[in-house]
Amino acid sequence: RYDQSADTTSSADVKLIKEWVLNDTKPPFMEKLDLSTIDLDTDKPGSAIYKGIIDLIVLRGALDFKTGQPPQFDSDKIQDDHIFPKSVFSKNKYVDSVLNMTWMSDKTNMFIKKAKKPSEYITTFIKENFGGDENKFIECLESHLIDKKVFEAMKSDDFDLFLTSRQEKI
Repeated sequence: RYDQSADTTSSADVKLIKEWVLNDTKPPFMEKLDLSTIDLDTDKPGSAIYKGIIDLIVLRGALDFKTGQPPQFDSDKIQDDHIFPKSVFSKNKYVDSVLNMTWMSDKTNMFIKKAKKPSEYITTFIKENFGGDENKFIECLESHLIDKKVFEAMKSDDFDLFLTSRQEKI
């Protein structure tokens, strides 16, 4: 809806959404919305869907994968980047999908790129920063729209299952 002529569309939608909130008058575009037609696999940075999903992760209070703490904006550079590193999974055509992206500190991102596979960096994060408690790490992942099923796919480096499971979660 916002990929083209976003200014005009969003301006009109603000009025419609305000009316919806104040008078319970659902906008016509909401009546037509079919979530099954949204293809999250192929959305790239810059698309409205990509931005919307990343914004949802931010609004959920995305905790840093490595530390389990909120980002420290005064000392960390925060960026959206790959959960399954592109350096290892580049052959998969969905490696740049929003399904494989989340917010993280630059330090965490560099560690992930160095560790290569989720099974490798997850083990280190749980041991060093979550007291060996896998459930605490899963709680951190929930802030990134990653549940236990998605986590299991990460632990086994199963990128296809990860994409399918994360799309269901989102």
